Order: sequence, then C-alpha cells, then structure tokens
Amino acid sequence: MGIIEDARGLKLDQLTREELSQLAEACRHFRARRNRADAIRILNMIVSRDQPEPIRSIVESLSDAASGNAGVILTENAIVNGTPIAHSTSRRSFTIREAVNVILSYDAVKRVLDHLVCGEEGVRVNWQKPDPEIAALSGDFVSTSDVQNAKTAAIQEWFFDLNLGLPSDEQAAVIGNCHNSLKVVARAGSGKTRTIAQKILFLIHFLGFNYDEVIALVFNRNAKEELASPEVV
Repeated sequence: MGIIEDARGLKLDQLTREELSQLAEACRHFRARRNRADAIRILNMIVSRDQPEPIRSIVESLSDAASGNAGVILTENAIVNGTPIAHSTSRRSFTIREAVNVILSYDAVKRVLDHLVCGEEGVRVNWQKPDPEIAALSGDFVSTSDVQNAKTAAIQEWFFDLNLGLPSDEQAAVIGNCHNSLKVVARAGSGKTRTIAQKILFLIHFLGFNYDEVIALVFNRNAKEELASPEVV
C-alpha cells in the first residue's frame, strides 16, 4: 500500500496523532536546518515515552544529528545516517533519510484523510473538491501529491478491510476519480470490469452517491453477467 505500508513497517501507526505531528515537526526543522533546539526538545518528549522499535531508533538518530554527534551527517536536504532502520514487516531497511521522508509523507496523508473521510449525512463532501483545495484545507506542508496518496490509501484500505480485493495504485486512481471522464485501456484479463464494479461500490457505499445517480452500460450479455456477478469483486 505504498506510504501506508511503509508507515506501518516503521510502526508510525502506533503513534498518537499528537506524537506523529510532533515527530513530523522535528523532521521539518531538520530539513530546513533551523530551530535545532526546538527539534531536540520535541524529540526528547517523544523518546521519553515508551515507544516501540524502530521509532525509538529513528528518534535517537535524529536527536544525535541535532546535537551534532559524530557519525550523522546533516545535509541541506535531509539527514543521512549510514545505520539502517529495520522495517518490522519485511526485509527492507530504511536509512534515516528515508525514514524522515516516510514520516513527513505519512503525516501529510493522515491530515488529508481527516478531511477526506469526514462527511455530512453519509456523503464525503470534500472528496470531489479539487486536489489543491483539499491540500489547502489540510494545512501547511501538504501538496497535491499528498492528496493523491491519501486518496489511494483510503480506497485501498476500504476495499481491504471489506475483503473485496486490493486495487492497485492505477486501479485506485480510476476508482477515486470524480473530476472528469476517463477511458480505461488495458489488456484482456487485466481487471477492467472488476475496476468498474469496484468504482460503483465505492461511489455508492463510500462517497454516498444514490443508486439512481450511477448507471453502467455494457455492450453484450457476457459483460452484463460478469458485471452483475458477486465474484467480480
């Protein structure tokens, strides 16, 4: 699931929203090479709590960099540490620089999701707004790419939680697009019909569209039977 999977691997999903915001703030200080004293204060608050690995290793490495300890290099763009941080759910390892990128992306995605999943009378009122407007609603340091990542994460998690299959990133982009007409071109058997069926489910049961607002047209009986089949999703 991209950024969500990486965040879970680094145990970021075990942080409270406040802790995640604090950690992201410290990372932004490092990226901008400013307010190291503030960053150290924030990191000390986080590390003083009982945090799981690899979060503790990440925080300690960031604290070392802020304190100017040897072995940690602070570049203009990010912190680079030769010691990898283990991923808890795979064999992949992260450098501190990569971990910082994941932390900042995950924080932005979570802030976007707070706005995307809110709704009035069962309708996700913000989903259909332009991405730049959603980014502005989500606060500082949120880009349109963060909005797109958040939409992909929301779609994939929703289908995964309902055991309805896991759309790929490309399929999720089709499912979640409500701004313009789309033409989906792919080889036979690649999942086009399934993607359309998933989009219908998503529009009605996630975004809150009425049944009479959605129409699906097919051009032969076989396609009709396939689209109507429960096995399609």
